[in-house]
Amino acid sequence: MKRRIWTVLLSVIVALSLMQVTAMAEGQSSKGFLPENDIHYLLNTPDGDNSWYVSRDFVITANSGYLLSLGNQDDSSWGPVLSFPEQGANCEIMFYVKNTTSQEISSAVSLYYKKDSTSPVGKIQIKENEFKTFLNTITFGLFFKDKVDITISASDKLSGVAKIQYFLSDQVYENGSDIPSSGWENATMINHSASFSIDPADWNPDKFNETFFVYARITDFAGNICYLRSDGVVIYTDSTASDVSMKFQKGSSEDPAIRVNLNGNTIKTIFNGSYELSLNSDYTVNDSEIEFSSSYLDSLTAGEYTFTISYNPAGMDYSDLPGNSEPCTTMISVSIMGHSLVKTEAKAATCIEAGNIAYWRCSACGKYFRDENGTTPITLEGTVIPAAGHSFEDGKCTVCGAAAAGDEDIQPPKTGDNSNMVLWIALLLIAGSGFVLAVIVQKRRA
Repeated sequence: MKRRIWTVLLSVIVALSLMQVTAMAEGQSSKGFLPENDIHYLLNTPDGDNSWYVSRDFVITANSGYLLSLGNQDDSSWGPVLSFPEQGANCEIMFYVKNTTSQEISSAVSLYYKKDSTSPVGKIQIKENEFKTFLNTITFGLFFKDKVDITISASDKLSGVAKIQYFLSDQVYENGSDIPSSGWENATMINHSASFSIDPADWNPDKFNETFFVYARITDFAGNICYLRSDGVVIYTDSTASDVSMKFQKGSSEDPAIRVNLNGNTIKTIFNGSYELSLNSDYTVNDSEIEFSSSYLDSLTAGEYTFTISYNPAGMDYSDLPGNSEPCTTMISVSIMGHSLVKTEAKAATCIEAGNIAYWRCSACGKYFRDENGTTPITLEGTVIPAAGHSFEDGKCTVCGAAAAGDEDIQPPKTGDNSNMVLWIALLLIAGSGFVLAVIVQKRRA
């Protein structure tokens, strides 16, 4: 029994001796010195937060008189620098240090580093709309009237999400890094997500709308940053009309106006049926009043009309996208009142009296018209037919038969003409003198 035990022990001793001899033959160092940082080698400093390497590789540099290798053999690849670009949260590396003078190879050194060069990812969600990038196209395409809930979510596979920040502004920033640091709000993050709301119910009474872009900044524990930007958001209050009806008397030169509560919006269009009224021609806008041109209203046939007014929320062109809240329109009842026409019959002119054509006068606006429908305006002077004056032949008017006074064809003055009155008196005196002279001569002959 004892002989067997000694035989086994002898075999083990022989085997261990052979292993040591083999290792020595292959040039391995069974022990070696223990390398120390800053004495035998140096480590580069992490360039990220929380001891993370971001843009830099993990680098080990040998001090003077030493070389580095991933192997511990004399014929291993020895050099002054070892560099490790691999990313990970717990990267392990093993290396050896060789004394260039004694050729002694150290025992193995195990180190751990963490590297994350990848930015986190995330998205901004505004109702049904998601934004996963920093939008380059600048538009205001999201329109709401009520409370708007905004959620920013994030993820990072290596170092993890450290914080979520947001910034609301109607100013356009070409890059997220251009936003002042003081502008960012730290969001309360739960399960890598943060939510907040914009509620018009919280506004001051004199505030009617708000326009903004949602900017987001997501930072991981290594310090990598992801910037996001949403489409433009418009939260607005509908416009209303203080006046819902308007009357216009045809022929009037006054421009009637209606009052509207724009609430920070602007007029987009005004339609009368299918006809779109022209701004600054058919109507003008002055603060909260819409003034309509009398010339346009007068061109309409008397009757009832409905004008439809549409608006631009907060002055922005509305986009009819899913989930958007369409602005309300305003309907205005317009009454175009026709002329109240009274006819004056035609009257022929005489030799000494003026006449007139048939014409109509509106008792409401006082204008004169040539036709009974009131479509062809005319002045009062334009209705007059002047007196023609006598046309004497052989001492008698060929038109009215009036006899000429004396032998000369002297025409009487026209109605209202007093310029030849003295001449007529002189003619009468001459005629009277001639008559008296004839009587005296007759008596002398008798």
